[in-house]
Amino acid sequence: MRPKRPASEILVPEHGSKQLKGCQSDGTPTLE
Repeated sequence: MRPKRPASEILVPEHGSKQLKGCQSDGTPTLE
């Protein structure tokens, strides 16, 4: 986890944080 990451992204995996931000919020990575 990077210290400069927003609180909303810290809860999700690094590889899915970007996608989850605009898709889900349950913590499941969505790599479309």
